Amino acid sequence: MSIVIGSANGLSISPERICDFYDKNWARKIALSDEEFYKWQFINNPSQHGTDECCVAVDGDEIIGVMGLNQRDFYIKGKRLKGAELTTWVVSESKRNNGSGPKMITYLKDQYDVMIGMGISQAALPIYLRNGFRYLKAIPRYVAPIDWDAVGPFIEAAPLAKKYNREQLMLTDYTISPNSPPITDRIYNEFMLQHCSFSRNSKDASWRYDQHPYFKYEQFIVNNSCFVSVRIDRDVDGFVMAHCVDIFGSHSDYKAAISAAINFAKDNGAHAIDFFGTNTTLCAELNEMGLFSTLDHDFFKFPHLFHPVEIRNPATTSLIMWAKNGLGEILDLGNLHVTKQDADFDRPTAQAFVK
Repeated sequence: MSIVIGSANGLSISPERICDFYDKNWARKIALSDEEFYKWQFINNPSQHGTDECCVAVDGDEIIGVMGLNQRDFYIKGKRLKGAELTTWVVSESKRNNGSGPKMITYLKDQYDVMIGMGISQAALPIYLRNGFRYLKAIPRYVAPIDWDAVGPFIEAAPLAKKYNREQLMLTDYTISPNSPPITDRIYNEFMLQHCSFSRNSKDASWRYDQHPYFKYEQFIVNNSCFVSVRIDRDVDGFVMAHCVDIFGSHSDYKAAISAAINFAKDNGAHAIDFFGTNTTLCAELNEMGLFSTLDHDFFKFPHLFHPVEIRNPATTSLIMWAKNGLGEILDLGNLHVTKQDADFDRPTAQAFVK
């Protein structure tokens, strides 16, 4: 066996072949088996420059492993680095335990300055940890129920939950204006000087939200200082679920941005909205405003999956992080801004992409 590791582009492997590999080797139907979605995710974003940098292991002409990889600029407090979002990693069952996994990670460490991934399996975790990655078992997630009658059948809640929500949820006033490239760039250029994040400039926003092949997002600016993106999922069994995919901008207007997202969800018929991310300053505002923490409030258990609706513990996902330099700054979650818009965590389910 002679295993070769490289990028799909460097090995001249077509998206069609990789999509077929995902289709045959992933246990469930997955969006990465759809070529339209694959090209949007891995080739069309502003940092890819039209090339496919997914990490592929081959044995002769046979693909034996793929690490879905989205190359994106990453900023550590204003310093631009070569970053990679690691998504779905799979090795064909008959080729496992042959050393290809560690070789893929070693290859990637030579190519990138920063790597971040979500939803790490227990099988893959030891390989990451042995290669210097750091692990966060559960990313904070906060939920605001809007219509208890609609959400009720799908949650597990003690009597305290409804009383806590009714008495504690505190919204504030705000102004909303349309999103525009100059405003988004101004907000992110200020934000990145104090944070660690994948690039969120106007070109990234256009790719991530306007060009998505399946989902529709609403982007708006709050108090001329915070960018907000919300997606509403109307295909959930029995209720309408809103996801605040991202908030970034001035700390002083986080409460206003959260309030705007909740009211947008309410005005558009959502029965609940969730907020997901590492930024401890944003999480502190969500906590102070009285939203439920899926990690800390044991009296309120909310679904983690929606197709079908399923409660899991923890009702969120995990995170792995690696950097050649500056890992300590990334591990300080007051600096790190990773949300649902990152690392392919907002991927369509089979119901969304099967045509």
